[in-house]
Amino acid sequence: MTVTQRKPRVDSAQNDSRPIIEPGIKYTCDFCHVDITHTVRIKCAMKQCEEVDLCPSCFCEGKEGLQHKAWHDYMVVEQNSQPIFTPDWGADEELLLISGLIQNGLGNWAEVAQHVGTRTKEECEKHYLQVYLGVGEHGEDLKVKEREADEEMDESQRRRREFMPPMDRSFPYDPDEFQQRKKARIEELRKPQALPPSNAAPPVSAPTNHEIGGFMPARLEFEHEVDNDAEMAVKDMEFGLVMQYGGDEQPQAKITRPPDEEEEDDEEEGGDDEKEVVKKEKVKREKEKEDEKEDKPVPPAIEDPDELEVKLAMMDIYFSKLDKREDAKEIIFDRGLTEYRAIQAQDKKLTKEERELVQRYKPFAKLQTAEDFEVLVEGLISNSSKTDSGAPGIPSHGNNNSG
Repeated sequence: MTVTQRKPRVDSAQNDSRPIIEPGIKYTCDFCHVDITHTVRIKCAMKQCEEVDLCPSCFCEGKEGLQHKAWHDYMVVEQNSQPIFTPDWGADEELLLISGLIQNGLGNWAEVAQHVGTRTKEECEKHYLQVYLGVGEHGEDLKVKEREADEEMDESQRRRREFMPPMDRSFPYDPDEFQQRKKARIEELRKPQALPPSNAAPPVSAPTNHEIGGFMPARLEFEHEVDNDAEMAVKDMEFGLVMQYGGDEQPQAKITRPPDEEEEDDEEEGGDDEKEVVKKEKVKREKEKEDEKEDKPVPPAIEDPDELEVKLAMMDIYFSKLDKREDAKEIIFDRGLTEYRAIQAQDKKLTKEERELVQRYKPFAKLQTAEDFEVLVEGLISNSSKTDSGAPGIPSHGNNNSG
């Protein structure tokens, strides 16, 4: 089966006579390579070729491949758009939603929506939470009434109702109206989405920004970081097989049946021409295996406990340097120290003595928040100006006269 991810299209044809179902994946016949996404397809049910899909024409002609035979069991797969759980979601969309979650993982709603093809990521998330988990928009439990009605059921039936959507629902279904709504929804998704207006100017790596310690605003990084050579001590470090910290409890890899044995069985079943093809493929694979054995790397040795402790200590030192680097960045970005022009304009408003005063108290900045340090600096400058003008200010310890 040839399966490709369908990219979202912007253009929409007005006179489009194709079916309007637009899933996020595309199925192609494995023999004639025709698109069978929007039509009935025949899926092989045998284990060795369960990914083989055929169009009806190739199936009727009995076409066979290296693994697929005409006498294999098969399944007829067709599009079923009838709603089963909610009035606005068809069965085909339900299947695509579940397969998208299995393929992309729970929470990756953008990829899941692209897999479904006819829904936005918000619609996919909302539908899954409400139908499959019974969670409302505001976190309320939607299955309370169902639990009260299920008190007379046995344990197995209650568990099935608890973890499965209700299967006994029926909705008034008009195929034409349902397809028209889906077509309108797909055309809406095909329209180009306008970007939201933003008043904030995008960060630009202008030469004026690079004057500030090689700062790169788009990456929020500096050309020379704090402890810039911290990675040099660990960049060439390698670990062997670690038997401590639960490493000896890890399960071994399962030994599966070699593929050569399965191919021998297929060789016995096939005809003379196919046996010859299989033999050639087998000889080719044996040569590749011999080359792989020659190039196979030596397995890592068991890590010495003393060397392991030294390496872990070096990693702890490296992580502490990274924490120090992140703390420095947090202070820089929190105080706006990359705004070089604003800092220069602020310094020009101060006298020489006030700038020296602020410079002396800068080491205390990392012990306070930005607002607290600003209040401290303003208080010191105010007290200094009052002292210079002869007004009573905050007394220092050197001016206290006891007696």
